[in-house]
Amino acid sequence: MKEILIARSAGFCFGVKRAIAIADETAGKAQEDREGG
Repeated sequence: MKEILIARSAGFCFGVKRAIAIADETAGKAQEDREGG
């Protein structure tokens, strides 16, 4: 699986931070589904 690395000081605006958080949460849920969680 590919990884996305984001620097702590990437300087994103709130909307981008929120979009990344939603994508990260969705990816985590997909991973749990694949693992049977």
